[in-house]
Amino acid sequence: MAALPPNPNASMGRTPPPSPPPSNQHAGQGCSRAAFFTLGLLLFIGSAPIVYTQSFNNATANMLALVGLMLAFVGLPFWSTVTDNIFSFLDRLLDSLWQAFKQVVSNNKKVAGLVLAALIVLIIIFVGLTTSLAPWQVRMPLCDLAPVAQLPTCGDGIGTTQMTVTLPIDPNISINTSVGIVDGSQNSTIFSDKVSSVEQRIFTANQNISRPFITLIVATTLSDVPGDNNSLSVGNEDLQGVSLFQETYNGQHQESGKQVRVLIANLGSVSTLDQTSSYVTRQIVLFAQHDATFAGVVGFPFSGSAANAMKILAGYDVPVVSPSASSIALSSQAFFHRIAPPDDKQAQAAANYIANQLSQNVIAVFIDSDQSDSYSNSLGNSLIAEMQAQGKTAYTEAYTANDGNSIEAALKQTLKQHPRPTLVFFAGLSKDFDALHADINAFAPDVKAMGGDALYELGGYTDNYRSFYFTAFVYPDTIAVFCQNDTSCLPQQQQFLQNFRNAFDPGDKNGSNYGTYDIGRPGPHAILSYDATDALERAANSPGASISDRTESKEGVNTTLAALTFQGVSGFITFSNGSSNPAEKAVLVLCVDSHQHTQLAAIYGNFTPNQSKNPMLENNTCAS
Repeated sequence: MAALPPNPNASMGRTPPPSPPPSNQHAGQGCSRAAFFTLGLLLFIGSAPIVYTQSFNNATANMLALVGLMLAFVGLPFWSTVTDNIFSFLDRLLDSLWQAFKQVVSNNKKVAGLVLAALIVLIIIFVGLTTSLAPWQVRMPLCDLAPVAQLPTCGDGIGTTQMTVTLPIDPNISINTSVGIVDGSQNSTIFSDKVSSVEQRIFTANQNISRPFITLIVATTLSDVPGDNNSLSVGNEDLQGVSLFQETYNGQHQESGKQVRVLIANLGSVSTLDQTSSYVTRQIVLFAQHDATFAGVVGFPFSGSAANAMKILAGYDVPVVSPSASSIALSSQAFFHRIAPPDDKQAQAAANYIANQLSQNVIAVFIDSDQSDSYSNSLGNSLIAEMQAQGKTAYTEAYTANDGNSIEAALKQTLKQHPRPTLVFFAGLSKDFDALHADINAFAPDVKAMGGDALYELGGYTDNYRSFYFTAFVYPDTIAVFCQNDTSCLPQQQQFLQNFRNAFDPGDKNGSNYGTYDIGRPGPHAILSYDATDALERAANSPGASISDRTESKEGVNTTLAALTFQGVSGFITFSNGSSNPAEKAVLVLCVDSHQHTQLAAIYGNFTPNQSKNPMLENNTCAS
């Protein structure tokens, strides 16, 4: 019988230690793993309905859902071989913390109570933030990068959100406004009753597309906010022009060529663009990276919003054709083109008319004191330079936008100048000119009033749209007046007004509403946005831009835009020499008589390619 091996403990007189009791729990499979799995499952279940209903556009819910899946995944049992050591460490750490907490409780219950209360407060704050933060506050900067933008946490850009904005009329007043991109698939697509019918026309046209298509986004101001009726008026006109082009073009291309799909992006209102436009611009970037049919943007009607948007969009090669943004700062902006001439061309026309037709030698130019107002500073300073180059006297008078008291004080100050100005030129928006014009009538009825193209935005007036002059980029009657003796005018120009009436006032058979803007008569932005959509469609459907039936080359669209030439409804349009501007595009001078009738006073530049001279129309009733 073999001898047993010696027992070292016995030889030394020691008792062997007891064996540990058997355990049915693997290391790392304690409370921490269960907590991870439970927490992850709860996060995912709680976030999934929001993710589903908002089409991946609530970044907070997206992030929580993704984190929840990750936590639940690593908590699954079959990952034990990989994660046992991690959870074992966490178990020991939690046990140590628990033992330390019990020790604190036993020694000082007051301190323990304070610690527990602090933890509860932190949890409440965290829950409150994650449920109330808007997507633009949570969205990771990584979503702005092309490879990462395809993650579900970033979304495809489509969707609206409520933003709280402060109003310039009173910084203490805040309102909620809905901004973002809509495609007609959501019930909450209506931004305002005023534009609901045009929205539905666009969404219906999208549903009727029967061939391969390109996708355009129209980005404009569609929010109705207190003290700002102008933004909604501009946005409605922009939608009308885009909608009319879409219906006309798609109707003509039922059998060949790619049709046009349009998505609508609400930028908010002009008075709150500094708070809203950046978020919507980044939505456009996400959509551009998500949808291969996307060809570009028609929009950003105001210079400031266009300049801010291009700081983002140009970095992602997103082509933009603005109907009306005119700041000279945009003249050489990459991936940007516009239908309206730049402000220096507008200033040349204004200066010529002031000096030669109105015979004014001393003027005051009102410029917004806010240097970030790109339009006001661009137009106002350009006009001063033009007047001084002609040997005229031009005073600069600063005013504060949205502040009637500031405007009145500025007028009283300029009337003290010597020599006294005989004409006031307002480089600003119509809602502020409305206040100035009332002050001129009250304090200086002998002083003439004039302004830039923004004075043709009729939503900004109360009852002061009468007896003044302004430069403009379009006028509905130009076609009828100018094309009588010019064979260069094309049938689509002459047909445009009838098409507009058929679309937006089909019940008016005798033309009685022809003088009513936005119903029987197109507003200026409707004409400009029609041409902007036309330009972008021509570029997108060119051989160099269309890669396939379902893929567009944004670089190819931009290259084609840079060499595009066509006769638009608003005039002759040609881009050349690497400029964002239409070369020699017509600038008009309009006047409003005492009966609030708008009349054409002069044309500078080329309305048609074969125009041989700048016609001056003698009209002694202007501004009388």
